[in-house]
Amino acid sequence: MQSSQKIRLPSVEFYITNVCNLACEGCNRFNNHRFRGFQTWKEYEPIYTKWAEQVQIPSIAILGGEPLLNPDFMSWLSGIRELWPYAKLTTVTNAYRLNQVSGLYHFLKQHQKNTYLQVGIHNKKNKKFVMNQVNNFLSGPTEVEFDNSDPYNEFMWIRDSNGVSIKVEYNWWFHQGSIIQDLETQRFSLHNSDVDRAHANCSMKTCYTFMHGKLYKCGVVAGQPKPGQMKIIKRDDLVQQIYAWLTFGELNIHGCSATPLAISLCWIQ
Repeated sequence: MQSSQKIRLPSVEFYITNVCNLACEGCNRFNNHRFRGFQTWKEYEPIYTKWAEQVQIPSIAILGGEPLLNPDFMSWLSGIRELWPYAKLTTVTNAYRLNQVSGLYHFLKQHQKNTYLQVGIHNKKNKKFVMNQVNNFLSGPTEVEFDNSDPYNEFMWIRDSNGVSIKVEYNWWFHQGSIIQDLETQRFSLHNSDVDRAHANCSMKTCYTFMHGKLYKCGVVAGQPKPGQMKIIKRDDLVQQIYAWLTFGELNIHGCSATPLAISLCWIQ
């Protein structure tokens, strides 16, 4: 199919693992609740090959969990790059395993024009360690460009002598999550909000997400725990397959009821 005939989604996230080495309070993918499981590229390559024939995506992000903990990460990176060769491709990582993934630096050097890393620092106590990982990963002299235009986040781009680029983002907060945990019973439930009001306040309504070969309207819907992963008091139909297609975030769905009516920030110590 020609590009002009494909459905265009401005950006899509590929969620490839629930596993994370951190447990940040308020994680919008619920990995602070220690869900498990990862996906292999070989299993889903035929499905995403069909998607690539139908969908044009200018910007793609690979995330989790911690994507570098997926033992098949390099297959995902090269596979997505091959299927969408002109997309800006970013891997969102906490950088703890940055120097342990064989072939990653060479790949970024080879595809430096449109393939990057985005490192999120979610805890001030870890800043020195993470920056050491970044500096050890890059080669030769580096150039740093700061961007402090966002009142809640600090950004900087670091580029090395080979053109490899890393965007470092200081996130000292997360949004209030959709999951409610009863600390006494250790059981979980979801919000039951007014759909229209919750959708209006949601900052993730255009975060289209691929997971297990399916395209979801947002990452919250895709990442909701499945039966057997945790005890749910109230289920709704949140984990049904909700295909984005031509909605572009304007479609209110029943799953939006899990979003809090008013979003508060969870500040990370």
